[in-house]
Amino acid sequence: MNLYILPALIALLIKVGVLVVAHRSEKHSPAFIKLVLVFALHNLCEVLLFIEFFLAGNNDLTLRAYYVSSVWGLVFVLLYGMEVAHYKQQAIRTAALGAATLLSVVILGSGYIVAGSHAIGYVFTATKGPLYLLFQAYSMVTMMAVFAILIYGYRRAKSHMAEIQCLSTVTSFLPLIVLSVLIMTLMNLGYQINATAILPIATSAFLCILLLTESHHRLTDIRRYLPGSPERRTSNEIMEIFSRYSRDDMEYRAAVSEIEKMLVLHKYQKNNRNASATAQLMGMPRSSLYSIFNRLKIEDK
Repeated sequence: MNLYILPALIALLIKVGVLVVAHRSEKHSPAFIKLVLVFALHNLCEVLLFIEFFLAGNNDLTLRAYYVSSVWGLVFVLLYGMEVAHYKQQAIRTAALGAATLLSVVILGSGYIVAGSHAIGYVFTATKGPLYLLFQAYSMVTMMAVFAILIYGYRRAKSHMAEIQCLSTVTSFLPLIVLSVLIMTLMNLGYQINATAILPIATSAFLCILLLTESHHRLTDIRRYLPGSPERRTSNEIMEIFSRYSRDDMEYRAAVSEIEKMLVLHKYQKNNRNASATAQLMGMPRSSLYSIFNRLKIEDK
């Protein structure tokens, strides 16, 4: 089977891995979990399209499901953006869900958007129906709405942390929106674009950047379970101290001192060794933080 399937397959495995990790976390963001799930279904449809091509099959239902998952992926990006921006306009949420439902029915039940399929490169792509422009317009409007809501949330933020939440989400969203707009523009200019080999990379990049900035979002505790993350490392080190204390391998005062040191170092390193920012997050003056450094023998480098 051709290597073109690898981006979609790797992207699918990434999404499944994130869902498994998210299932273990204690604090969930429903919009985030649904977003990852829909992206996983999107990648699954891409993988199936490649498999059908190499098996000389031609199942329009898989292609229609691919477009439907694209529609709902955009919806949950919007809902996640609203959650990050603390934007609670129920009318927009209802309109987005209603439009996605209607568009999905049209895609699955008629040929107005997906009229059929034809081969391009190593996969099937849609034969545009008379209302295909409606799908593109929906995609553009939804992406612009996400961008506008996050900027609105940043402008109306009541705290510095809320500003960071909105900006980091915009940063993670930009690669996806730029690539999607570029693909649609080239397609409207008559170029044949194999999006199933490109979009998996974009959605995976979006998700990876989102996870890297999740410590600022504070919407989930998923980073606590991600291999290699500072949150997981600190959690494991603290649990090791508890384990040694429970086995009577460490005295009480030593255990308390080590745990306090781990907590302070975690915040300090997370803020790029910026004492002022660390003190602010810990709710104390910088002088108090330096007193803790001296008592715990932490070097301010």
